[in-house]
Amino acid sequence: MQVINNRVQTAADIQIQVDLAHWQGQIDRLPDTIELRNEYGRMWRIDRGRGYADIIADLDYEYHLYYLDDRLALVEYRGQITFNNITPELELAMLEGKHHQQWTMPEIQPQPSKPPAQLDRSHDDLYSILPSGKRGLTAANLQLLVARQRAIQILA
Repeated sequence: MQVINNRVQTAADIQIQVDLAHWQGQIDRLPDTIELRNEYGRMWRIDRGRGYADIIADLDYEYHLYYLDDRLALVEYRGQITFNNITPELELAMLEGKHHQQWTMPEIQPQPSKPPAQLDRSHDDLYSILPSGKRGLTAANLQLLVARQRAIQILA
């Protein structure tokens, strides 16, 4: 977007962007992306809290062009702001860091632990200790347990 037909943007090119941005109206909502460009190209971008930096060969630049969600928001020429397209309310919100709050995940609040589930002990009489030392069912008691389960399902 910054390099037009393989050439660096001129002051006239930037002025056209300023005119278009002015025509679109002021920016009044917190951005998902913030980007800084100069007349040679993009310098860095913050995309919902993730930062990206670009390497620009020629560091002798005069313009800083700030974009919020790909809309021109501020123009600095030699360190002086020459165009500001942000509402005062949004500017204050950004100075207070509210866009950072929007980009961060809400903290997960630990939930109180639940009491352990009550075990169904109604069939404990069918279990016995096997020779291996583990708790188990004999074949006869297994048939009785299956019969009880079917009776419960029929009654339910």
